[in-house]
Amino acid sequence: MTYTVEIDGFPIEIEVLPDEKPAINTYYPGNRIKIITPVRLSLFKIKEIMSPRIEKMKNEREQARQRRKLYLQRLAMKPFPANIFVLGKLYKLEYIECKGKQKVEIEGDNINIYIRPNPSAEKKWRYLEQWQKGLLQDTAHNLIKKWEPILNVMVPELKIKKVQSYFGMAKKRETSNVYKYIILNLRLIAHSVECIELTVVHEMVHLIQTKFAHGEEFDSLMDKYLPDWRTLDKKQENEALLFRHFTAIA
Repeated sequence: MTYTVEIDGFPIEIEVLPDEKPAINTYYPGNRIKIITPVRLSLFKIKEIMSPRIEKMKNEREQARQRRKLYLQRLAMKPFPANIFVLGKLYKLEYIECKGKQKVEIEGDNINIYIRPNPSAEKKWRYLEQWQKGLLQDTAHNLIKKWEPILNVMVPELKIKKVQSYFGMAKKRETSNVYKYIILNLRLIAHSVECIELTVVHEMVHLIQTKFAHGEEFDSLMDKYLPDWRTLDKKQENEALLFRHFTAIA
């Protein structure tokens, strides 16, 4: 049996499973909470159990609101670049206000972003980021499909995130069902396709390792499947240094 209650704006799902131990799980985004219990709980008991966690989540929500406020202030002052790299090529970037459908078009050496009149700084940055994310997803999905039969591994999910510290990351969760996915840095959209492919292969190789780490096994697998990976790795580092001043990521 499953039912839902709401406490201070947070929906709480209660699932009664007689043979299961009590457990509380929090799911993001949305701050959704699920309680697994062997017996039906009264609203008073739910409030008693959840009170400390609700207060913590209220504080986290307020902190997120403050971060968002500062982020928007920073965006309002951040100038738009005149040029950006996309898939390893330098383009002139132009915003064009229009009353029709919003779209992004690559025309020769220009990237023209058609957007509705009087856009806020946030909307301009977000629209550019949305396009970049879609292009990187399409490029990476094609590369994953290419390499899945070669490496004999399936990648059921690809995530794109804005990060500073890595090009990509692989997640390999061994449970009753094996679940694997890859995270790519949105900043990879500036890099050449062969360097994006290097990152995709790098992370997919992690998924077929017996030991999930860098080392002799990883190097051996990379040498087998992508022999020039060390050269590409150096190229990717050099590209990152070059793109640091051109990559338009909010």
